[in-house]
Amino acid sequence: MRAPASPSAPAAPGASAAPRAPAVSGRPLAAKAPSAPEAPEEDDAGARRPNGRSAQGKESKRSKSGGIEDLIDEFGQKARALVATFYEAWSAPSAPPGPSAPETPAAPAAAAAPAASGAPTAAAAPSASSAPSAPKAPEDDSQNAQRMSGKHWVATAGKKWPESSRIEDLSEEFRPKAQGFVAMLNANSIKVDIGSTLRPAERAYLYHYCLEVAAGKVNAADVPRLATVDIQWDHGNSEQSKSAAKEMADGFGLVGVAAYPSNHSGGTAIDMKMDFSGNTKGGKTAITYKVSPSDTDPVTRDLEVGDEAKIGVSARGKTIANIADRQLSLSGKDFGVIRAINNDIVHWSLNGR
Repeated sequence: MRAPASPSAPAAPGASAAPRAPAVSGRPLAAKAPSAPEAPEEDDAGARRPNGRSAQGKESKRSKSGGIEDLIDEFGQKARALVATFYEAWSAPSAPPGPSAPETPAAPAAAAAPAASGAPTAAAAPSASSAPSAPKAPEDDSQNAQRMSGKHWVATAGKKWPESSRIEDLSEEFRPKAQGFVAMLNANSIKVDIGSTLRPAERAYLYHYCLEVAAGKVNAADVPRLATVDIQWDHGNSEQSKSAAKEMADGFGLVGVAAYPSNHSGGTAIDMKMDFSGNTKGGKTAITYKVSPSDTDPVTRDLEVGDEAKIGVSARGKTIANIADRQLSLSGKDFGVIRAINNDIVHWSLNGR
């Protein structure tokens, strides 16, 4: 007998039925192996009967055959049930996982401090160039008066830009020449008064333009400025400007012209006056000298001194025509000290300018 197929387990309620594989019971059984050929039966006496079987043998065979088939069928039913069980378990949807314990909400994070770049920074201190400068105090009358040209600039220049009258302050090149010439004059009983040797450029600027403005050669408003000299040449009136410039020239004791730029600023010029009284014999003044001790014959020159620049006498406005050809000028040239400006009779230099 075939045992009835085991009913499959009912599907879990609420679960959607998954498609099932076809039942194993519906599959065709494998073909049975052919049974072994029956051996020929023997009779009671033991003789074989080639084509016959005893009833008992047949029954026994039939019984055995039916038992084997039943076993096979039962085994098949169990196998099918086992396979169905495994298939049910495999195809059934898995149970949803149980709800997990609710997570403890994280503590709210502290508000992040604003980034340094976003934080308002302290206002930068204004740079010196951008900061508004304090308003300048208005110049009082005395300050403004000091800037205006006039005789007070003689004292100002003396404090700020003093002029040297020392022959030792001349340049290395010009100093020995000037010293030799002055020594020769002294040897011939001619006294020498040195008025100027080394002169700062600021002082040379004041000398030059006070003479130019006073003479009307340059308009006061057109005088170029020098950064280191805070002077106002223009008084707003041409005559006042010229008068103030003349006061300066007189105060400085200037004669004729004063170059700017000047050889004095480089230490290559010297201004001198002389006293010839100790050398006068018979109304004549003569000098005798050797330029170099190795010279065989001395040089003798008769000097014309009546209109020369003399100590204690103003040389302002004086002129000597062809001054470079004077015997006194030629004697200076022998030593390398040259005089060549007709209207600046006190001025001697390395190059005549």
